[in-house]
Amino acid sequence: MNFIKKGWAVFRARKTAMLIYAACVLPVVTAQILGSYNMWFAIAIIGFAAAAHQAWSANIFTTVSDMFPKKAVASVVGIGGMAGGLGGVFVSKASARRG
Repeated sequence: MNFIKKGWAVFRARKTAMLIYAACVLPVVTAQILGSYNMWFAIAIIGFAAAAHQAWSANIFTTVSDMFPKKAVASVVGIGGMAGGLGGVFVSKASARRG
């Protein structure tokens, strides 16, 4: 996506690219149906969705550097990672079987 090179505002360009990448993941719901015809259809769709997910992830990580000053980027990413890790712990504990 060359939206920034075309003169778009950085935040608008990233959000537009992320919307396109998110839409590229949607065909993955057809992988099982198309995989019943030929395994390679499912592999191609899942590969395409995985690539779109990676492109989306790369853009979401760079939004932090767009929104915060250089001195705060590492702290914001660290706090976000810690929050995600703690959320994973709490969800695992909450969903654990008891008894």
